[in-house]
Amino acid sequence: MMTFKQLKQPSGGRATTRGTRAFTLIEMLLVIGIIGILAGMLFTGGRLAVKKRTLARATAELRQIAAAIEDFKSKYNYYPPDNPNNTLVNPLYYELAGVSYTPTNTPVPGSPDRFDTLDKRTSLTAPQAFSVFGVSGFVNAAHPGKAPPKSPFQPRGNQVAKVVSNTVPPTTFEMLIAPGKGTNGLADVDGKEINPWRYQSTAPAHNTRSFDLWADIEINDQVFRVCNWNNTPQLLYSK
Repeated sequence: MMTFKQLKQPSGGRATTRGTRAFTLIEMLLVIGIIGILAGMLFTGGRLAVKKRTLARATAELRQIAAAIEDFKSKYNYYPPDNPNNTLVNPLYYELAGVSYTPTNTPVPGSPDRFDTLDKRTSLTAPQAFSVFGVSGFVNAAHPGKAPPKSPFQPRGNQVAKVVSNTVPPTTFEMLIAPGKGTNGLADVDGKEINPWRYQSTAPAHNTRSFDLWADIEINDQVFRVCNWNNTPQLLYSK
């Protein structure tokens, strides 16, 4: 008959395991240091990815808007009017996307000229357009009985913001906005910070024969300028 030899238990009745030991303090500090380095690399890599993604999107949208401005020029033989008083608050969205036009005294006698965005989100009278943009109307407008203006410019929802002016009385209007955080402190009707595209066609400082289009974008405590007079975003300053 086969028998098994019984193992002898050590004193106290508990088995022991040989060859194990605890981490020393130096080893623990080394592991913590390595984890910290890896976390820092991940954080830095994430910030870099955000910067690249934001600037790439802004550059693409700049080119899209610039192409629409050139299309406007080919149609009307001049560039869209700007705001002579403020490059930041400009009528570019209305001119590129187009509006419908309702003349004075229609439908109510004594009513002023009115301009409605084609998506019916906002409506501006001629006095309101002048108080906000410094213009009395919009060029790319469809008169009654005419087909709405056709434009290749179809901005996405996140490229347009609805804003309330600081005029008296206040006026609700829309603006083209760049991605990312701006440096101007403007907010939309919901209180969300926005960064409008700046536009100048009257005596532009850089593209003297056409127009200037730009936005300053803050990313990771750095401010970059995306503009149509440089092919790549420019670092303006670091905070």
